[in-house]
Amino acid sequence: MPPEPTPVAPAPSNWLADILPQVTPAQGSILIAAGAVIAAGLAFLVAYLGRKQIDRHWETTNRQQRFTTIAGQLTDPNAAVRIAAIASMEALIDDHLTPKHWYGRRRGRYRSNPQAQAGINVLCAYLRLPTTTHPSGNPTITTETITLIAGRRTGEHKGQEIKQTHTYNPNDHEVRSTILRTITTHLRPNPPGKSWQHLDYDLTGAHLNNADFSNAHFRGQRTLFTQANFTGVTTSFDRAQFTGKTTSFLGAQFTCKRTLFFGAQFTGKNTSFDRAQFTGKYTFFDGAQFTGKISWFRGAQFTGKTNTTSFDRAQFTGKYTFFDGAQFICKTTSFADAQFTGKLASFDRVQFASENTFFDEAKFAGKTTFFDEVQFLFLQLPIANTTFIGAQFTGKNTSFHRAQFTGGETLFSWAKFGGPARVSADFSKPTAWNNVHFDWDHELIRKPECVRPADWPPQVPNSNT
Repeated sequence: MPPEPTPVAPAPSNWLADILPQVTPAQGSILIAAGAVIAAGLAFLVAYLGRKQIDRHWETTNRQQRFTTIAGQLTDPNAAVRIAAIASMEALIDDHLTPKHWYGRRRGRYRSNPQAQAGINVLCAYLRLPTTTHPSGNPTITTETITLIAGRRTGEHKGQEIKQTHTYNPNDHEVRSTILRTITTHLRPNPPGKSWQHLDYDLTGAHLNNADFSNAHFRGQRTLFTQANFTGVTTSFDRAQFTGKTTSFLGAQFTCKRTLFFGAQFTGKNTSFDRAQFTGKYTFFDGAQFTGKISWFRGAQFTGKTNTTSFDRAQFTGKYTFFDGAQFICKTTSFADAQFTGKLASFDRVQFASENTFFDEAKFAGKTTFFDEVQFLFLQLPIANTTFIGAQFTGKNTSFHRAQFTGGETLFSWAKFGGPARVSADFSKPTAWNNVHFDWDHELIRKPECVRPADWPPQVPNSNT
């Protein structure tokens, strides 16, 4: 048999060779042109990306240099240089907040920009520095001599007089006012540049003269006015909104003539006015809304013989409200038509020593309301009346246990006690019960069953028992 032929492998297919014979000269020109365009596009893209990286590096370096220069100018002894630096810092912060530098929205709010936050921190730090203006805020006072007495003053020895002369810089007042105006402008709706509402503000211990934060919106995680000093004629937070996690006025001192929180809204988790001191002539929280989880006024002091302190129509709807240990020693204190609808409202150990204290038409509808060991004092005032006229205590537990009523008159006329089943209002064991009047004083059959003690009026325990 003849040998079988050796199989021959097929020649590899050359698709380009298969196509090219079919390409006309015109089509070839188009392919060459297309290749040239693609190559040029790739070259342009590489150059563009490189240029963009260079620009980004230059922009970052430029802004860092601007930041360093501005921070240095804020320490310049010339006030005009510092004021110009404030304007430059404002522009730099706005540059950091341009759209391409947003980190994007997250659950409906902007995340903080660290570079913009650094600029805010510098401005706040300036306000935290000791002021070189006279403590009264009067820019016309440039020098002051204070006489101190050294040594004990006994018998003929009157001690040694030491005179100290203090020099004040009146221009520092204008620098601080410029910073305040710049910040508040960007905290209000529709600012001229970018909004700064989402940033944090740390004004701990700051010196703020005639601060006007009306209509400001604080939406950052932290807004701190801890131990800040508010001086001048008027401090205003009218209609301000605090929506961040923490808002603190802990230990703040309000020595200005008027302190205004009309219609302010506190919706963050924690709001603290613990140990704050209000010593001006007028303090108004009328219509303020405290809807966050906890509102603290523990140990706060509202003092002054001619003072008026008002929380009229204020709404405390958060879970917990604490006024424990607060002092209201002024001409008028009013919580008229205020609403406490959270789980707990506590006025334990509060001192009310005002000439007139009003809780008229106030509504205590939360689960628990405490006035334990509260004091309604006389303190040598010509009159010292407290009224709960038309007040409503409809929560499960209301307690005036060991309360002290030593003022002129305390009226619970037309007050309502009761609500859901198994409620109680406890006035047991008062430490003083002077001139306290209820609608049922002369007709005990009208006394609600939920009011204790059953034997009315409550008896002051013997101090020896």
